[in-house]
Amino acid sequence: MQSKTKLLSISYMRVWAMVLVVYFHCIGCYSGGWHGLACATKEIPFYEWLGTLLLNFHLPVFTLISGFLFQYLRQQGHYANKRNFYKNKFLRLFVPYVIVGLFLVILGLKPIELLYGISHLWYLLFLFECFCVAPRINFEKIRFPKTCLFILVILAMIFIRKGLPTLPLGFNNFLKYMPYFLAGMILALPKMRKLLNNRLAIIVFGISIIVSAISLIFAYYDLIETNSFIWKSIYSVFAPFIPMSFFVYFLKWDGFKANLFVSKMDEWSMGIYIVHHIYIQSININEPFHEIMVSHPVLYPHVLFVVVMLLSIATVALLKKIPLSKYVIG
Repeated sequence: MQSKTKLLSISYMRVWAMVLVVYFHCIGCYSGGWHGLACATKEIPFYEWLGTLLLNFHLPVFTLISGFLFQYLRQQGHYANKRNFYKNKFLRLFVPYVIVGLFLVILGLKPIELLYGISHLWYLLFLFECFCVAPRINFEKIRFPKTCLFILVILAMIFIRKGLPTLPLGFNNFLKYMPYFLAGMILALPKMRKLLNNRLAIIVFGISIIVSAISLIFAYYDLIETNSFIWKSIYSVFAPFIPMSFFVYFLKWDGFKANLFVSKMDEWSMGIYIVHHIYIQSININEPFHEIMVSHPVLYPHVLFVVVMLLSIATVALLKKIPLSKYVIG
């Protein structure tokens, strides 16, 4: 597989993951993802079920991509200058976190939340922490990459279910998602890429998504009298395999073609992630829209998704024309 094809597959996957993140937040008003006027008066089990599936898919895929690209580019000779590397990540991740975070504080969030990972911006803080640690990790010297990958899957299983007190600097999220970043780094190793198997990946994906979906149905709908903890535990075992097998399959798939729209969406993905959340909350708390939200749970989140996607794309496209916009939208 040519390197250009690999990076093309990464672009497509990153766009898909970003679209799912926006959709996940649009249904959040029915799944407990929002609070106050930003949410509906009653949670809907279907959206809770779907939201749980999406939560442990789109961000893990994003994180796998980040880890893979870091290792892949490092092997191509990038990031030799550690000082420039840290400076770039500071300006592209931490500075937008602070600037947009302060804007959210002005809108009404508590300043203390900046210390713990404010709103959806916690993911920028998490990525910044990953890139602070990653240059000190060298998987190229390990003898058994498959063993390390297996251990990371086990850690992901643990932290999906792990209940920890809220720690500063978003450390809870670091524990939960860092295994995916490290797994992405391992999957970028040449000796691992030779072992990747599309057929096996699609089989694992199919089994994992079916078992995960069924276990969550039993957990949320109480179809049989049993402890929901059992079903959620089964889900936590299979859930990490969904994003990993998805990532492996499409990483090896050579059916992608260059597309200007996908390329632009990939370039704007971080900006869309940053601004879309603000639009959703602003619309949800508006009284006329809130009434529609409560009375039309099927139609509202899907119309909201289309509107927010268009607004976010337009906003990022305009901001990208401003030279200093990278300090706001990454």
